[in-house]
Amino acid sequence: MKKLVLASLLPLGSMKPVLFPFILSTMIMLDLSASQTDNDEGVIKHDYKNQFTFPRWKSLHKLNTETLVSADHNAWFDIYVNTIAKKAYVEKLSLFPVGSIVLKPLYTDLQRSKTAKLTIMIKMEKGYDPENGDWWYGVYNESGME
Repeated sequence: MKKLVLASLLPLGSMKPVLFPFILSTMIMLDLSASQTDNDEGVIKHDYKNQFTFPRWKSLHKLNTETLVSADHNAWFDIYVNTIAKKAYVEKLSLFPVGSIVLKPLYTDLQRSKTAKLTIMIKMEKGYDPENGDWWYGVYNESGME
């Protein structure tokens, strides 16, 4: 199987904003199919809590209780993670495993009344981008379409 390298999307220009959510959704559906479990009746169940889609990002695990401030971004933010990243965080691992998703919505005010943008990090396979710890980074609007 060929390794997906998101940098290979660079030549696609204006198609990137449309293609990335599609590729990300596909990656997560593949991950979900790997996390299927049989119940006592032999029926396959999906682990929908680990599903990540832009409209459902608030269903990820929220790590903070109070709004955090970012002087660098002149904004407030929360930290959401998927189950893989939460386990690494709780166990205080020095490295996040491949498949970890960290999402930070940035807000224009302390009350979180308007989401300015979403910053997303996905831990990729070793060698993806060694200079940045093999993390993929993206910044989108709340819908994930821009």
